[in-house]
Order: sequence, then structure tokens, then C-alpha cells
Amino acid sequence: MTRKSICLIDDDPAELTRFHAALEKWFLVGAGLTIRDALKDLQERGGRRPALFLIDLYHPEGAGPTPEQRSELHAARRRFLDAHMQFRALLSKHGQTTIGGINLALDLPRGAPFAFFTRKGTLDDLVDTYDSLAVALIKKPDPGTQFGSNLDDAYDRAARDGAARIANEIERAIRQASWAKKHALALGRLEGIAIGVVASLIAAGIAWRFDFFPPRQTAPRPAPAAKAH
Repeated sequence: MTRKSICLIDDDPAELTRFHAALEKWFLVGAGLTIRDALKDLQERGGRRPALFLIDLYHPEGAGPTPEQRSELHAARRRFLDAHMQFRALLSKHGQTTIGGINLALDLPRGAPFAFFTRKGTLDDLVDTYDSLAVALIKKPDPGTQFGSNLDDAYDRAARDGAARIANEIERAIRQASWAKKHALALGRLEGIAIGVVASLIAAGIAWRFDFFPPRQTAPRPAPAAKAH
């Protein structure tokens, strides 16, 4: 089976090496710090036009971080992951998991469009969102860390400040749901038409067979001669 070509662009050489090795079993991977570098690497490996560009989202706009800065980032990332795991464990302890929201979605009428609305969502949750056929995951406005002594007031203020952004995302989710429904109906109609066409062709083929190759007519057998008495 021919491997599809992809280009991986990341500012961290270690990540390029890591994911090139991890993905080369399935894809022909061109990797580089820039788009040009990745395309050149792909061509040198015998690849052509990539089927997909896999781009590091947090890619620096200028020069990449120095080794010292990268070490600082890794240490901060480690502290973040530790705090995140503690927070997720606390959510689970109090019965707040994504299973509850997904079960709510399963209780909706069949085919009803839905989006998840959360302040706690992560990238992993986003993947689960689309696996559950949600049209979007919309993030609730977050006051961050500057909320003073009253968290509820900070949430109210963030909701007011972020209302326009939320409205735009809801409108986009509605359009996506409408587009998906419309095209699903169109595909259903095309499937019905295709089945009808195939059935017609089969019927026409049978008729053609009988027109050009009519059933063989067999001569009637002569009646047996009467026995003499």
C-alpha cells in the first residue's frame, strides 16, 4: 500500500525527530522547522504534494527559543501538567466528568444538533467532543486569575465581556449543523437515486437478455401411439 505524504512543521528539532519516527510507518513524512524545509525534506524522501500539513500550533513568530528558554518552558510545562492532573482528579472526585455531558447528548432526540459549552475543556475533551458527533465545543469566558475575592462576580463580568464572541461561535455551530444536515440529506437522496439507477440497469439488462437471447422454444412432444387391442 502506497503511503500518503505529509509535512510536519515544528520549531523543536526533537519533536520533528520524535514524530517522524512515530509516523513513518503509516506516512511518508517531510519534517522541518519551516514549510520550505519540510517540503524539501519530503521531496528528498521521494514524496510529492503532501496530503496534509501538520503544523505546530504554538510556533514562534521569529527565532525559536534557545536551549535555556526551552528548558524553562519544559519545567513550566511539567508544573502545569501536575496542577492540571490535580484539578482533573478533584473534578472526578466531585462527579464532574465529560461522561455526564456526553450522556446528556445521548438523551437528545435522534439527529438533534448540539455543541458542548465548557470552561474546563481541554484538547483531549475537544477530541471526545467530535467523537460524540457534537458540531462544536464552545469555551465559556474565563476571568483568568484576576478575579479578586468574588469569583461569581468575575464570572458574570467575563460572560458579559465575552457575549459577542459566544454568539458568533453559536451562530457558526448552527451553520455547521445546518450544512451537515443538508449534505446528509443530499447524500441520502443521491444514495436513493443510485439504488434506483442500479435497479433500473439491472432490470434493463434482464430485458436486454430476453430481447436478444429469448428462451429456447422446445418442440412439443408427440403424443404416444395408442396400443392395439
